[in-house]
Amino acid sequence: MRSTRRAARCAVEGLESRQLLAAAPSALVAKVPEAAAFQLVYDLNIPKLGGSYNTTAVPYSVNDAAKITTPFDRVAYHLQLTKADGTTQWVYVSADAFTQDAKKLGVPTFASGGAFQNAISNLNVKSNVAGIVQGTGLSGGMMEFWPNSYNTRNAAGVPGASEWGYDFGDEIGLPANGYGSMQIHNYNAQQTLFAYNAWGGLEPTKDAEIGIGNSPTGGKDWTFNKSAGQWSVRRLQVLVRPTTTVPPTSPPPVSPPPVSPPPVSPPVSPPVAGGTRINFQPAAAPTVSGYLVDAGQTYGARNGRTYGWSVSHADAVYDRNVNANQLLDTAVGVKAGGKWELAVPNGKYVVKIAVGDAAATSQNNVWVEGSQLFNQVPLAINAFSTKSVTVNVTDGNLSVGVGSAATGKTKLNYIEVAPSTTPAPTIQLGTILPLGDSITWGYEDKKLPTGGYRSRLYDKLAAAGAGFTYAGSENDPFDSSLQAPKLTRHEGHGAFRTDQVAGNLLGVAPGSNVSSNNGGHWLDGTASHPAINPQIVLLHIGTNDILQKIAPATAAANLDSIIKTLTDARPTAKIFVSTIIPTLDATKMTALKQYNDLLKQVVAKYKALGKKVTLVDMYTQFVDATGAPRASLFSDSVHPTRAGYDKIGDAWSAAILAA
Repeated sequence: MRSTRRAARCAVEGLESRQLLAAAPSALVAKVPEAAAFQLVYDLNIPKLGGSYNTTAVPYSVNDAAKITTPFDRVAYHLQLTKADGTTQWVYVSADAFTQDAKKLGVPTFASGGAFQNAISNLNVKSNVAGIVQGTGLSGGMMEFWPNSYNTRNAAGVPGASEWGYDFGDEIGLPANGYGSMQIHNYNAQQTLFAYNAWGGLEPTKDAEIGIGNSPTGGKDWTFNKSAGQWSVRRLQVLVRPTTTVPPTSPPPVSPPPVSPPPVSPPVSPPVAGGTRINFQPAAAPTVSGYLVDAGQTYGARNGRTYGWSVSHADAVYDRNVNANQLLDTAVGVKAGGKWELAVPNGKYVVKIAVGDAAATSQNNVWVEGSQLFNQVPLAINAFSTKSVTVNVTDGNLSVGVGSAATGKTKLNYIEVAPSTTPAPTIQLGTILPLGDSITWGYEDKKLPTGGYRSRLYDKLAAAGAGFTYAGSENDPFDSSLQAPKLTRHEGHGAFRTDQVAGNLLGVAPGSNVSSNNGGHWLDGTASHPAINPQIVLLHIGTNDILQKIAPATAAANLDSIIKTLTDARPTAKIFVSTIIPTLDATKMTALKQYNDLLKQVVAKYKALGKKVTLVDMYTQFVDATGAPRASLFSDSVHPTRAGYDKIGDAWSAAILAA
């Protein structure tokens, strides 16, 4: 009798705690009847301007996250936009709960800790916007919630996402308290359902970016669209559906739907040479020749090696009996916080890991020795992905973890570990100074910078066995390929002319300010940045002179001053000077060609004086056989696309290696 009373009392207390939250607004329930089962957590009248919500409070009219004391199994978002004439657009999206921390359901500010780039399940979508795919139980849900800046690279491997345009598969970047993204997508429909961007504080006085459906211009996810001003009302509501039981953190394995013919597995790449190969599988499952078995045991000595888990995973290994390839038919669903280790001598190792599940979807987040190998990569049933990374072990154990991933989301098939055979660099180039304007910086129209030519140049020189480092007072860690080797420095300054570069080498150029030139004195240093002593200088400058109608002869004289300062101050450095790339603005091309002709004469002058100055003809990389600029290599009339930056990187690399 006491237990019955206790259960009844708990049920009543649970009901009372849920009643602390307001019911879904009646106007929403009238449009979407399912919302009647939901309760309001956040209500936000989105300001027109972007704001700085990574450092100031989000101005919610309702913020009841702290009142939630019972679990919830569904989360819903309702965005309504109204113009001054009364025209209204709205969208309602609900999905299985992706967290039980209500503070992380709202605008994902830096303080909230709400950063998510992962698939969401069982989308219910309703909207009055034409073209939005509507329905219940939809697959293909993807959320991009973070306080960070971001770029276009499809780092999570989202199916159908672009590498070059902002959409439903972007890459989280730095700073962590940066631009800000709050987006939900249906990647199966190639569609943004709603987006709210630019609230983090990088552009607080410009319009925020808000939209329903794909943006008609620019990236599909409304990045850089600055659309908030077209709406007089911008209202976002976040709701939850209470439940009496804690929902599972991941869906249970499901049998694959009937298919004809049977699913064909993607090929598995050959194992790395030598080393240790381990398959994650039940102890009783058939083994694979050449692979040791990990049946989920805790760390210990077995099979001639020492390896295993921080907590037992014996109840989380599967043999699906679906895929003919036993390496892929078996898997372990990694538990939250689970860590797997293999005892190895200290040194560098190549680690290859396969992820996926033959009988269920997976959402894979894998870290190896502090390097992220998979970043919340969603995979369908019987779909797999394999990646390798080179890591350095310093504590006698090679470690694999899943970061903040929930239990069962990440499915590991097998791991292969072998000593790295990568030779040490055979060429030591020293310090490279990329020097110039926004083309050196890496600007692309409507995109955050991603390393520009510096990414490609690093790849080419590293492949040739060259060791080096980039230098400069600028530090833009947006490109992940440059973050790991700590090669994010450069001296590329947006809108700078030849006279500004010349004046900032050993001083402060008139018209420059500290925010754009970092105090100048690039070669002799300041209290805030050290003197730069490069062995190689890569100079591409003059574009802004032409755009600002500076006489080509004046720009060429300034270039002469730049080269003289460099050769006098750093006489042993190799100075590579490139012709500037063309522009798609035909009215500027005559002056641009005149400048390039004069540039060649300046370089020839210093070469005749015995200086270490080399001409690199970048202009010809961007024109076709008729001499016309190749439009496909430009993101706007001036700046290259990713393919264009690769052309520049290739040209610099060839010149450096030839010298």
